[in-house]
Amino acid sequence: MPQKPKSKLPQTQFARLKVSVSPRVNRELIVNPSDSLYKLANHITDAFGFYFDHAFGFHESEDVYSTMSKKYTLFADEDKDDIDEDELSVKKNRVKTLIDQQPTWFFHFDYGDDWLFKVDFLGFEDTNVKSGTVIKNVGKAPKQYS
Repeated sequence: MPQKPKSKLPQTQFARLKVSVSPRVNRELIVNPSDSLYKLANHITDAFGFYFDHAFGFHESEDVYSTMSKKYTLFADEDKDDIDEDELSVKKNRVKTLIDQQPTWFFHFDYGDDWLFKVDFLGFEDTNVKSGTVIKNVGKAPKQYS
């Protein structure tokens, strides 16, 4: 008796990102370009075994304190009077927004401990894996809290 074919998820074009905390410690992730930057931040912290419990932002420059570079931050999504008007929303902007602007961004997480991750766009690929899936794991992740 012939077996019924297993149903597969449809393939979708996802972004492949390399996220590095140091030259010898990185993760390659598959993410949906339509995911919010907030969701991307959650994927990155999950990939390194960090708790998603601090403020964060995506910056176009490694100098995350520069007032001259574009930034998307969690603070931009909060109703506070002291928010920098140049900060853009991580909840309203998508992964595609970053990719369309430049191939490398910096993810600044936990402004007290100043974790800085380099995020490189490696290309698009057709896949049926879940967004946020780690497909390559290099090096041992540092401990979030010492």
